[in-house]
Amino acid sequence: MVVQCWADLKQPFRQAYALMQAGAAALAAGKRAKGASHFGRGIGLARSIGAHLLCHQIETLAARARIDLGNEQIGDKPKAPLG
Repeated sequence: MVVQCWADLKQPFRQAYALMQAGAAALAAGKRAKGASHFGRGIGLARSIGAHLLCHQIETLAARARIDLGNEQIGDKPKAPLG
């Protein structure tokens, strides 16, 4: 899976982006739970590196699908540098 490749290369931004894309693809295929799981993992990773725009994109896709990602704030300090 593309997500794992980015993880192996220690590229958290690209990994989070791939999770967003995988979530959208899962939703399009009618796999809501899988999509929600991908979005949840992706937003968690994006928040941890302070990728605010990516967080917004994931939140927007999740909101359109009526998926609750929790109420954490994206304004928190990043825990890791962008990769």
